[in-house]
Amino acid sequence: MSDPEPCRMKHTEDPEEQRDLMEESEEREELSEVKEESEELSEMKEEREELSEVKEESEELSEVKEESEELSGVEEESEELSEVKEESEELSEVKEEREELSEVKEEHHVQPGEKPLSRSKTKKTFLKKRRAKKSFTCTQCGKSYTSKQSLKLHMRIHT
Repeated sequence: MSDPEPCRMKHTEDPEEQRDLMEESEEREELSEVKEESEELSEMKEEREELSEVKEESEELSEVKEESEELSGVEEESEELSEVKEESEELSEVKEEREELSEVKEEHHVQPGEKPLSRSKTKKTFLKKRRAKKSFTCTQCGKSYTSKQSLKLHMRIHT
């Protein structure tokens, strides 16, 4: 007895074609995965390059910071040197004043028949004249200082 209907198969595709289609589908999936992995690797490569650039910039900033610290040290040394120079100038001025004072003393030796000047008056008069010549005066408030550095420090209160 034969079956009223022979075995029905869908004739849309035969088994070999189905297998081929499945293999193609699997290959597409694999290709898609490989493509995704490739994109991820590219992103990782870009991130690595960016990190490398950031590292280089960080090293450059470190170098700049070191140079800045060195310059700061140089500025401090320069300020100290200026202070020493000003102190030296002040000492030279004091030395000159002493020499001038001794000259003034010699000039004011009492000669016969002259009224002697008191030593303190002579010295005060001389020092007044000397200070007037060698003083540094604030242009804003009129205060006088014996050194340029003192005047500079004072000028800070006006700013």
